[in-house]
Amino acid sequence: MGGRALKTVATRRHTTAELERAIDLARERLEARFPGIGARPVQWFSAKETHGDLDLLVFPPDADAFARDLRNALTEDFNAAEIIRNGDVWSFNFDDLQVDLVVCRPEDRDIAIAWYSYNDLSVLTGRIYRFWHLKWSPRGLFYPLFAEGTSVRLDDIFISRDVSRIFAMMGYDYDRHRGGFSTMDDVFRYIASSEKFSRECCDPKYMSNDVKIRDNKRANVQLFDEWLRGEAVPDFPRPTHRETIAMVERAFPESHLGAEIAKLEAEHRVRKEVAARFNGRHLIEEFGMEGRAIGEAMAKFRNHFGDGYNDFILASDYAAILSAFRNIVG
Repeated sequence: MGGRALKTVATRRHTTAELERAIDLARERLEARFPGIGARPVQWFSAKETHGDLDLLVFPPDADAFARDLRNALTEDFNAAEIIRNGDVWSFNFDDLQVDLVVCRPEDRDIAIAWYSYNDLSVLTGRIYRFWHLKWSPRGLFYPLFAEGTSVRLDDIFISRDVSRIFAMMGYDYDRHRGGFSTMDDVFRYIASSEKFSRECCDPKYMSNDVKIRDNKRANVQLFDEWLRGEAVPDFPRPTHRETIAMVERAFPESHLGAEIAKLEAEHRVRKEVAARFNGRHLIEEFGMEGRAIGEAMAKFRNHFGDGYNDFILASDYAAILSAFRNIVG
C-alpha cells in the first residue's frame, strides 16, 4: 500500500474519476470470479485529487481457495504483468494503475474498513491504544498480556471488534469517522479530540523499535508531531494497567478481561513451575543427552501424559519423575 510496491511495471497517478471507474471494473471482475468476496475500496480524503494506487479490501468466504486461485485470476482477469505478495496484501498492475488487494476475514469487515481508511489515521490512533496498554488492529481490539516484569508476551487477549463501541470507549465519535475527512489536518484534530488522548501518547518510550523505525518513515507521523507542538492538548501520565482493565470491563463487560488475565497468569505460573521441576538441563545432567535428542525425549515424555503432564510433574518428587522418564523414554 502506498503506490510503490511494483518495480518492473510503470504506473501513474490517477484522478478520482479515473480511480472510481477502476474500482467499478475491479469489483465487477473480482465478484464474477469470487462470488461473495465483497470488495470494498479504502476511503480517502475528499480533498484528494489524484491517487498513486487503489487499495481494495476483500473478504473471501473461503480464504484458502481464494489464495490458491488469486494469482491465476489476476493474470487472466486483470492482465497483471507483475504480482507481489506481502502477507495479506497482493499488489498488481491493472493497466497503468497499482492495485493493492488486502485480504481480510469476513468477520472483520467493519473493523478492517475503519482501520485501513484515511491514510495514517489508524497508525496515529494506534499510539493512543498503545498508551492505554491496548492493541488496535484490523482484527479487533486486544489487550497484550506480558509475563510480570518481562517482555515475554503471554497472549493478545481479544476484547471486541465492535467498532462503534471501541471508538466510544476511547472517546471518539464513530459517526464522525464514517462521515469522512477532507485533509490530514482534519485527522490530526480528530485524534486530539478525545479526552483519552495525552501529548504523552507520542513519547517514543512507549514504542517498540519496529514501531519507531516505521514511524520515522511516515511523513504524516512526523507532521502530526510537529502539529502537536503548536496545539494546546492534555498532557497526563500513562494510565495504569488496573485503570485500563477497569475501563475495558465497563465498556465490554462480556470480555471478562480481568478474569481472563488471571487465568492466563495462573497458567503461566504453572508452566514455569513445571519447567523448573523437570527440564532439558536435567536430561543433560542425568542422562548425558545433547542437542536435538533433548527436545525429542522431552516431547515423547510429555506426549505420554497428554493433558495430564503438568499434574504429574507437580504431584511427583524428582526421583519419581526420573523413574517415569526411564520407563517411558528409555
